[in-house]
Amino acid sequence: MMALLVAVVIAIESARSISAGETKDISAWAILRVFMFGAGSMCVTGAIGYAILSVLRRTGVDRLADIPTRLRQR
Repeated sequence: MMALLVAVVIAIESARSISAGETKDISAWAILRVFMFGAGSMCVTGAIGYAILSVLRRTGVDRLADIPTRLRQR
C-alpha cells in the first residue's frame, strides 16, 4: 500500500510539473516526504490501537468469558 501511495504521489507531481510547462524530474524529497508521512501515520495508528487494547484489557473485557449465561440448578 505504501508503494501505491508513493506511485500516486509521483503521478500527481508529474502531472503538476507537466501542467506548469516544466519538464523536471520528481525530487527524491517528495518521495521521502510521502514515505515518512505514511510510516508515521501507521505508527500513530498502531499506537492508538495498542492503547485501546491495553485499556480494554484493564477494564475487564477478558472476564466476560466468566459471566454465567445459563441458570444454575439448585
